[in-house]
Amino acid sequence: MDKRLPSKIHPDFHNLFIRNESKVLLGYKYVNFWILISMLSITFLAIGFSNGSLDYLEEKMKDPFVKSVKVVVPTFGADRISNVIYELNQDSLLMAEYRFKNLTGYYQYPLQFVKYNHPEDSYEYYGRSIDLANPLLDKISAGENLITGRTFLEEEDIGIIVTELFLEKLGYPEDELFINLSVDYYGEIKAFPMPVIAVVKDLPDNANFITTPYFYNLIQKDIKNEGPLDFDNTENLIIYTSDTVKAYDLKMAIENYLGSGSFESLGFFVSSPGVSYLSISKGYEILVNFREIDDDKIVLFDSVFNNLRSAAELSDFDFYQLYNIKTYSISDREDGYGAFDRVSVNFYELDKVREFRSFFLKLSELDIDMGQIESRDNYNLVTNLTRILSVVLIGFSVLSISLFLSNIFKRHLEKIKMNIGTFKAFGIDNKTLQFIYFKLVGYFILFAMLISFVLATAIGYFGFVRMLFSILAIKNESNGVYFQIFDIWTFISVTSILIVCFFVLYCIINRILVKTPGDLIYDR
Repeated sequence: MDKRLPSKIHPDFHNLFIRNESKVLLGYKYVNFWILISMLSITFLAIGFSNGSLDYLEEKMKDPFVKSVKVVVPTFGADRISNVIYELNQDSLLMAEYRFKNLTGYYQYPLQFVKYNHPEDSYEYYGRSIDLANPLLDKISAGENLITGRTFLEEEDIGIIVTELFLEKLGYPEDELFINLSVDYYGEIKAFPMPVIAVVKDLPDNANFITTPYFYNLIQKDIKNEGPLDFDNTENLIIYTSDTVKAYDLKMAIENYLGSGSFESLGFFVSSPGVSYLSISKGYEILVNFREIDDDKIVLFDSVFNNLRSAAELSDFDFYQLYNIKTYSISDREDGYGAFDRVSVNFYELDKVREFRSFFLKLSELDIDMGQIESRDNYNLVTNLTRILSVVLIGFSVLSISLFLSNIFKRHLEKIKMNIGTFKAFGIDNKTLQFIYFKLVGYFILFAMLISFVLATAIGYFGFVRMLFSILAIKNESNGVYFQIFDIWTFISVTSILIVCFFVLYCIINRILVKTPGDLIYDR
């Protein structure tokens, strides 16, 4: 006797009943079963795509590029914008009310760059500064946007982050360690090497490069002829190599070459070079010290370096010539940093951007471009609409599947109600019949769900969505995940389908079982 059965019924009869009823429930050539699998597969695919879309939108909503709003500072507002930034960054109540992390100022400015291996050709390109507190910096220098290098580590980092397209425009290789600025040296245009901190794919504001605010102010001092990029700050021939293994071998090779007598006609004495680690470019500086320099020292340094570059004894080494940058402390300037010409407002939620615009206008008399507000509102709207559509989709799927199954149950039970009346007449109680039909339907639905889930998962995670995008000519990101089946909404959908189906079955079968055997047999 099968102890799982709620009444004393022979197992052979139970198994025969299940087998025969299953054939009828599955339909001719399993047509009902395949229809159910198709409906469930489409449902799971739709749910997975909906979940993936929501996850993608949520990821985009976390993007600092999306949550950052730019404010252009006109000349009349430049003198007080620093105070506005400071006051708002200190007011935690306003930060909570308008959902912003912080405000950071920055500069947008041009620099002259020398084309690779063409020192006579220089071009002007625009870039911007970025504060270390700006969340955009983490996004810029991480993930797929970062090609090589690192982020800025401190406020006084000397160097620039550039885009790969910018390097391509100037002809520099992607792994170049230095990019040359064009500097006027006594009426002559010379290349001043600046460390490339990182190479990235994209930068905000369509900038070709970004620097720290400190670097910008350093450059401004040079524009004012105060000399941070003055070649005369260099007191030694500075040779740099990124090959840390061969750094000391290079030092010895330089020392041997310069002490070989090749430079006797120049009339100067060469001391032993020193080697020191240069952390900003993760390489080594070799300082060659000259004594009794009568002529222009920069001309001498350049001449000696060119000889070193062409020397056969040094052909196995890769090295650059660098120049000293005269740095300064912020406290050395009475005004500190100059007035910012742009402000970046960095939000952590976008639902208060429009209200912040009105508040900021009253506070600073500076307006945020309406186009930026509209685009942020659109992000919020699309996300909310997608959530609503997901719920509607799940509801529609549950309803469709439940109606399909209930129609099958109802038609089947109507057909065999005479048999049910006969079973009841022979003493099989309602509880046993309910148990058998619930077990039968449970196997039917769960097996179809398992096949549909595996099928939808395989299709969703192995290129169906990207193939669909390709057919529809929709652009998609290489790292974008647009399908997510393992989600709470999938669990809710499966649970909803089971609950609704079993409830419908319970109602249909009870409506039949409450009748007497005679009513069922004679269709009364």
